[in-house]
Amino acid sequence: KLGAVLHITDYGSLLPEFGSTLPIPGTEDRGITLFQLETLRLLIQLRSMSQGEDAKSVINGWYDTYDEAHAPLYLEELNLYQVSDWIIKPMTRGEQGPGERPLLPHEVGILQRPLLRPRGCSYVEAIATRPEDQLPSWFVSHAWIEPVVSFVKCLQEHCRLRHMAASTAFWICAYANNQWMLDEELPSNPHNTSFFRAMVACKG
Repeated sequence: KLGAVLHITDYGSLLPEFGSTLPIPGTEDRGITLFQLETLRLLIQLRSMSQGEDAKSVINGWYDTYDEAHAPLYLEELNLYQVSDWIIKPMTRGEQGPGERPLLPHEVGILQRPLLRPRGCSYVEAIATRPEDQLPSWFVSHAWIEPVVSFVKCLQEHCRLRHMAASTAFWICAYANNQWMLDEELPSNPHNTSFFRAMVACKG
């Protein structure tokens, strides 16, 4: 509307240099490394503005899509539902099909990526450069409602205590599953789900 400020999210720091997706057919093989999670956290942090020494940091241009009043989002509270809305889905959306809704304003970032897969892709496939680097060692089960920055800190401590490198990959459903094709990722037989296959493949 007239007088409104347009905020555009640049996902360039998250994407590989060649700007395309790397297909990893097995969802259980789509781990995300600690370094990739830290890069994601840094993107969010760089969009944030401190409101004072003891105040929360508001994220510029992002709002709660589940709130009719479009309440602001804060760095310290941002959860996976909101990261999915503002980062994962905009970055991994496929070509728009018949009857699909048009892009939301914050999803224009997908236009930065020249090669879109028709049915979308997972976040890991969007950022990966070599499939072997994404093979997960650890399966992580957690709640989407918890703050993402706190979640990353937990994994940092996990790696510190076990003397593991930032290249250690974790299987985390939000980043491994194609959020546009969850019906295929989650069939009725639990043994065929990406979750079960990932638990079998991981060592811890």
